[in-house]
Amino acid sequence: MDSRADRRFVVDKEIECMIAGRQEWVFLYDLSVGGCMIEISRGQFKVGDRLLLKLTHFIETHGEVVWQFGGNAGVRFDERLPDMLVEKLGFQPTTTPFEDISPRDRFGRLLPSLPPYQIPASPGF
Repeated sequence: MDSRADRRFVVDKEIECMIAGRQEWVFLYDLSVGGCMIEISRGQFKVGDRLLLKLTHFIETHGEVVWQFGGNAGVRFDERLPDMLVEKLGFQPTTTPFEDISPRDRFGRLLPSLPPYQIPASPGF
């Protein structure tokens, strides 16, 4: 059962992070108005570490590591982010099964169906 108070949005983006006076690049997995989950490729987090996260070129937020497991950490923000910002930075994965999604080109046009695959006749040995 999930005890989070706020709706999470998947982000999947590398962002800049300042921790203990050093710059790190972390992977931002998900984001809510009150916090996020990040992963650091080198180094470690400790519960209680203070962070500055650069979510975009113009938007930064301070927070504290509230849990840590391996290279992943949960961060609680000092100040809540605006709902609209979180929705803009994140996306909601589709609930439609992959098999039901019609393939489209980069302009959004439906692609034609492919003919069923025919197994070539095996050569006689």
